[in-house]
Amino acid sequence: MIAKQSVSIEDKDTMGDVEAKLMKASQVLIHEDLKKYLAGELTSIEQDEPQVTLAYTIKKEDEFISFNRHVKDVYNHIRGLVPWPVGYGILDEKRVKLHAAEYQHKKVNEPAGTILKVTTEGIEVACIDGVVILKRLQTEGKQAMDVKDIANGVGRDWTGKVFL
Repeated sequence: MIAKQSVSIEDKDTMGDVEAKLMKASQVLIHEDLKKYLAGELTSIEQDEPQVTLAYTIKKEDEFISFNRHVKDVYNHIRGLVPWPVGYGILDEKRVKLHAAEYQHKKVNEPAGTILKVTTEGIEVACIDGVVILKRLQTEGKQAMDVKDIANGVGRDWTGKVFL
């Protein structure tokens, strides 16, 4: 290892946000440390193997979002696939891509995956220990839309339906 840089991952960051932070950090490293390395001013150090993590290739089955988990896990799964490849749930036997979400810990009495409420502010979906609030969706054959447009269209009849 020749150089390293840390970036913070905030609770609302998507994978796209993290990627932008990493790109910015790498530009600094390349600009500053590459010159030092080429001039012989930097020496490499061996990485601590137990600290090494490897990213795996995302497969199609990894894009499926199951709501039958803890709310923070569901939220993190959604934001980890934004802006690409974008996770999806199954509603009425059709894929619904989940482009943006928030979450809230609260007591929920309905089964996980149940759509509790559809408003122009968000679509609340039950999880094990709270709700994921969907903010931007894409139904099959359509463009991604803000929840306001979904709530005024196809989503107005979704309350009580269950994501598989």
